[in-house]
Formats: sequence, C-alpha cells, structure tokens
Amino acid sequence: MGRLYETVNRRQSQDVIKNIDIPVAHEEESRLEKRIREESGPVKTWLDLSEFMVFGAGRYKATSQSEHWITISPRGDVRLSSRLGAHFQNGERIEVLLNRKGTILVLRPAPTGLSFRAERPEGKKTQAKRVCCKALAEKLKELGISLPARFRAEWNDELQLWVGRRQ
Repeated sequence: MGRLYETVNRRQSQDVIKNIDIPVAHEEESRLEKRIREESGPVKTWLDLSEFMVFGAGRYKATSQSEHWITISPRGDVRLSSRLGAHFQNGERIEVLLNRKGTILVLRPAPTGLSFRAERPEGKKTQAKRVCCKALAEKLKELGISLPARFRAEWNDELQLWVGRRQ
C-alpha cells in the first residue's frame, strides 16, 4: 500500500484521474428546483388533540418581530412574539398542548388555563405576551429538547387554534 500511496501523492502515475465537476445547465437546474417545489406543495396536518399533553395553570425574546413565534425559556417562560401576542388579550386564559415528541405546540383557550400578561421591556411599546409554565420546560428537557425552544406558529382554520412547529 505504501507504493500505491507514494505513486498517487507524487502524481507519478498517469492512471490518476482528477475529479471533474460537470456543470449542470442552469436551465435544467431551474426546472429541477421548480419541480421539487411543485411536488412538495403545502402540507396539511390533521391533529388529534387527545394525543397531546396539556399544560394549564421568560426572558427570551424571539428575534423576528415579523413572524408568529412561541419561545419557551429554560425557566419556563412561554413568550409570544408581538405579532402573535396581538391575537391575545392581557389576562386571557389558555392551555398549552404539546405532542408526545415535543415538535408541535398548540395554544387553546381554557377558562382554568394559564393567564397571559403583557411583556413590557423598559420604554418599549409591544404586544408581546408571556406566561410561566415550568412543567412545560421540564417536559421539553425530558424529551431531550434544548431550551430555549422556538416554535413557529400558524393559525389552523380547521381547529380554530394557533399551532406551532418547533424550529
């Protein structure tokens, strides 16, 4: 093997073939990308909420104010971005539902749930909301999910609830 190694490293053999990259035509690449996008399409999810764990009655801010984010801090603070928080009133009560894998989180109104309060950083006017749920943070840690965990939320017309997917 030493002789072969020396031959290849010193490039003494004419049998050594260099890696040749064959460029794919730009037009063909564009067609492939378009086909992939068309085939993947929007994903529809059916959620059976009976399979979710329910959590009823921080300090980590989502980086994008233009999106609907739910962030769970290591201390158990459940924070809603300003854009998502605008859909909830101060004092509104909710339950947080988490699927068994910890990948989907649902916010559901509940008369005996956790109560939202406004997030008011010094000198800033914001519609961000937060609520504390240490049990949720502990469950996410149990599932091996590092905190802070972020969920990108979307309104689900069928359930009439906010559903977040872990990012």
